[in-house]
Amino acid sequence: MVGALLHLAHRAIRDLPQLPAVEVVRRFVFVTRLTDDEARRIALYLMRSRYPVADEPGTAHTPMRPLWRCSQCRQEWPCEPAREALLRRFAGERDALLIQLGALLAHAGDQLRQIGAHPTPVELDRRFLSWARSLPPGS
Repeated sequence: MVGALLHLAHRAIRDLPQLPAVEVVRRFVFVTRLTDDEARRIALYLMRSRYPVADEPGTAHTPMRPLWRCSQCRQEWPCEPAREALLRRFAGERDALLIQLGALLAHAGDQLRQIGAHPTPVELDRRFLSWARSLPPGS
């Protein structure tokens, strides 16, 4: 039962980015009152879990949030296969791809900072945008 509650809390932290992780723990997992420190420790534990939830279970090379690593190859997401899939999905729509990647960059930056990682803007740009920005328009 506890494992199921922790799994649900982990999914809620991922799927409810508008709520701080501490609030998710308070609202969805525990009925008893928790201090801020207790809720923060539990939230950090869930966010740093060894088994992060992939965005779309069963699909290849999706991000595991909040770690933003690939669900298949464990590389930083978007990994090379994920980039290839994004290129196929946004074929001929480079601007739409860049908008999508920009939104993902912002979301990843927020989640990575919440778990104690502090990627620089340059690192996030390299990871999410620079590879797609170098594509010729119309590709």
